[in-house]
Amino acid sequence: MSAFRPNKRYSEGHDPRLHLRLLALTKTEGHAQNLNKILAKFQKASTFYNDLTKRISIVKKSLIVADMVKSENFVEFFANRENKYREYY
Repeated sequence: MSAFRPNKRYSEGHDPRLHLRLLALTKTEGHAQNLNKILAKFQKASTFYNDLTKRISIVKKSLIVADMVKSENFVEFFANRENKYREYY
């Protein structure tokens, strides 16, 4: 292997091989920024999905309560709960 020897034609810091290395690093940084953007989009989608599932569960619970209200046992159900509450406290 040959040692790195800067070309005499170029002053320090203007070696084309160094330029290629810096170019490769900036490309890598660009890829990392793109990956960070994609990751941020996935995180936004994830939080949206979590919020959506929470809202769906709230709607399901409210539908269950609505079914209970429609049922004939609604009054009995709450009367029993109130009696249990009074017995407990």
